[in-house]
Amino acid sequence: MFEEWLPQYPGLKHHPSLSLDGMMATLDDQRLSLERSQLFGVLERLVEEEVLRNDGGSYRFVVPLYRRWIAWRWSPEKVREELGSRPQQSPTA
Repeated sequence: MFEEWLPQYPGLKHHPSLSLDGMMATLDDQRLSLERSQLFGVLERLVEEEVLRNDGGSYRFVVPLYRRWIAWRWSPEKVREELGSRPQQSPTA
């Protein structure tokens, strides 16, 4: 059922684990902008929550169903929409 949504994220479909560089490339391919340090923070938080596992520089979902659910629930268009609707954070002095 979920497999039909995975083509939206080719990196998720064809690579059960991705490095930080691979994820940055997938984000670029999908026209999603995220700073490398922000992505790293998100990944590490997901490792702490045991959603992802860090396998020596590449990240893998602990439960493969998470990968399918994210691809189904969060299309690139929806992510762009959500990111566009967030208020801009003002720089702190």
